[in-house]
Amino acid sequence: MQPALGVGYVDQPPLIALIVKMERLLFGDSLQSIRLFAAFAGAGTVLLAGWIARELGGKRFAQALAALAVLVAGVCLAMNHYISMNAFEPLAWRDARWS
Repeated sequence: MQPALGVGYVDQPPLIALIVKMERLLFGDSLQSIRLFAAFAGAGTVLLAGWIARELGGKRFAQALAALAVLVAGVCLAMNHYISMNAFEPLAWRDARWS
């Protein structure tokens, strides 16, 4: 019998276990396949930065600069290099106005 997911576990909440399980079922156990959704989340974060710049009134240059800044930021690259909830948190963030 497998233990149930710890809903209150702070370090790795149950969503990350479900994401990894889905990745392993769909793509196998290779390192690249396990990191795939984190990479997609990083791409979404780059797009989100450009979208926020547009919402704040920025033209194309401001949108591209915001997306580029997130793309080359070391913290973002490190967070999206391995599977953890930190890769998905920027996508879950939103302002009440945008919901």
